[in-house]
Amino acid sequence: MGLAAISAYPGSGAAGLWYLCRMDWKTQARKARSLLKEVPHGGREAVLRTEGFPGGVNTVRRWAFALKYLELLKREAPAVHGSVSDAPFSSVETLARWASLDWEAALRGAEELTAGKKTRADLLKSLASAKQSAKKPTGESLATGYRARLKDSVPELVRNIVGGMITDASVNYREDHDPPVDFKLLRVDPDGKTSSVIVLVVGPYQNGEIYRKRVHDWVFRALAFAWVHGCVVMLLPDPSQVDLYRRHVDSLLSRGVLRKRSRKRVPPKTPGKRRSKASNAGLTIHVAPVPGF
Repeated sequence: MGLAAISAYPGSGAAGLWYLCRMDWKTQARKARSLLKEVPHGGREAVLRTEGFPGGVNTVRRWAFALKYLELLKREAPAVHGSVSDAPFSSVETLARWASLDWEAALRGAEELTAGKKTRADLLKSLASAKQSAKKPTGESLATGYRARLKDSVPELVRNIVGGMITDASVNYREDHDPPVDFKLLRVDPDGKTSSVIVLVVGPYQNGEIYRKRVHDWVFRALAFAWVHGCVVMLLPDPSQVDLYRRHVDSLLSRGVLRKRSRKRVPPKTPGKRRSKASNAGLTIHVAPVPGF
């Protein structure tokens, strides 16, 4: 998520800064997140203005980013969460930005902040240092590194989702002229029947808005692989996007998109050979979060 500079608080001067720092931003962030859940990107400013949110989308994004960090901190480090949650918004936001680069270092910084050993100025220095040292890759290199780290966890993740006995994952699998997939696994059911399971890792994206913008691309890609292989698992590095992707998958399958298209495009087979009939009942697409992201 693209964060604005700290100075980009609603309004201008001391009044705007007071509003950003003193109000119950966590409550406002939750309210805004609920309001904007189904609102298209271009209509969010108007909704926020109608509901009385000064500062607009940019300020709400900053709140949402900091709130997401607190929610993750509550799950991963509950002992630290309580104290950090009571810290000023500016400190929480700085910790969130630092954690996106180096979670462990930011966690230590959070502990030192709540113990009185660090100030926000110290956090900003650490954040600047993390930016310089991490040089976090973007685009294709980020995606490649993430998938490499995820490889050993994929068989267990898939086993928990689809059941059966799962083989080790083949990375960046490619067959014939098909586009490559992130992982291909074989599933053996209790009757000994084998079937392939394709795993697509969505993203990961540093800007959370990209998950929403590219949902149609990813879902149609999953549908295409489900048509060939039968079962697809879509893994979302950002758990907050799971419901959105599930709704799109369910919507397309319920409308019978593949069934209608197959009847138009699949040519008849040679007489005497029975052509298999496309049916959404034979397609399985699971959407699940990546635990611990």
